[in-house]
Amino acid sequence: MKQIAVLLIIFAMGCDSESVTTASSDSSPYDEYETYSIKRTLDTARELQKSGTEEAIVQLKAWAKANPDDFRTIVMCRMLFKGKESPLRRPPLGGAVFLGGTTYDDWPLEPIAIFEGVPILITQGYAVGGEAEPVEVYLSYCIQEGTWVPERYEDKTNKQIKASLERFIAATEWKQELSDSEKQFLMSQAR
Repeated sequence: MKQIAVLLIIFAMGCDSESVTTASSDSSPYDEYETYSIKRTLDTARELQKSGTEEAIVQLKAWAKANPDDFRTIVMCRMLFKGKESPLRRPPLGGAVFLGGTTYDDWPLEPIAIFEGVPILITQGYAVGGEAEPVEVYLSYCIQEGTWVPERYEDKTNKQIKASLERFIAATEWKQELSDSEKQFLMSQAR
């Protein structure tokens, strides 16, 4: 990767439950930023949980190996692993661009927040200078330093997700009022 300092517009985990076993390595997570779907993200996490820890880790490793920048794997790590004794470190993706004037201290699971069992993308991108840590390295860290979460993610309808997003926007202590585009960014995830 060339040394650059650009605002990367990150991803969208355009994966569905079928892609758990047939993930394509052709597309970058950055290509699909505008299509981030909480529903598809939940479905992917649920499918990984159903497959069992060992099989899920094999799948996560395959995604990470196929695409060193696979943001989907980062999000799955944040959803499916927790620290054994202390919180897992954040993935080194660059300088996060948060919503509503918030900071890293506000989002322990950055780049997502889990609210009412819903994984909400709370970064609008990252400023990257140099190379980010490969996803395989972060996944290995999570496997070694973390444990698989026992809580199961539930299936949610788009209507339930939209209602959760509305409550999230209202309940979060934003440092500054959300702009219309930030609200739209959050609500667009209800697909």
